[in-house]
Amino acid sequence: MKRSKKLPVFLSGDEKNQLLYVFNTQYICRHRNRTLCLFLLKTGLRISEAIELKWQHINLMTGQVIVHQGKGGKDRIVYI
Repeated sequence: MKRSKKLPVFLSGDEKNQLLYVFNTQYICRHRNRTLCLFLLKTGLRISEAIELKWQHINLMTGQVIVHQGKGGKDRIVYI
C-alpha cells in the first residue's frame, strides 16, 4: 500500500513577522541573524543549502543563486 505524502507546513504572515523580530537588540549579530532568516524565507532555501553557499554561487546582476548538491543531490537555481 502506497503511503500518502505529507504536505509541507508554511508559516503565516504573523508567524514570519514574529520570527524576524525575535532577535535580541543588544547584540550586533542580530542584523546578521535577521538577514539570514529573511533570505531563507524569501528564497525558499533550506538551511543546509544556505550553509553551503559560496559568494561565487550568487549573481546579483541576474538575481540568481545556484544551489549545488541540494536535496536529492540535484543542482537548482533560486531567484532572489
